[in-house]
Amino acid sequence: MKRFKTVYLYRDSDFPERGWIHPCFLCLAPTGNLVHYKTEERTEYSKKKINNSNNLTSFTNIKNLLVPKKVRYEYIVYMCRCCDKKIPTTPELKLKFTSRCERYIRSIHR
Repeated sequence: MKRFKTVYLYRDSDFPERGWIHPCFLCLAPTGNLVHYKTEERTEYSKKKINNSNNLTSFTNIKNLLVPKKVRYEYIVYMCRCCDKKIPTTPELKLKFTSRCERYIRSIHR
């Protein structure tokens, strides 16, 4: 079974973390505009205890197994409308935006 997670990318600020206004990811202007960056699927591993025998008093028969789970991540960025319009037309700004987003995503999944 696949799990879905939505990750919001935004810059640090004095705004409340659970609020709907955050600074633009590029120019730091306050915005509530959300832009879809990308969706990707990752495999995460979680521990699961398995008992290999019928003898429940023996602790040596319990093993921890890593069970793979598919997780689908959707990355959404806080970006003002001005920057959102400039990105498709300016290659330098698009490169800056992409590298910042990828760096932020790598820091999350370390």
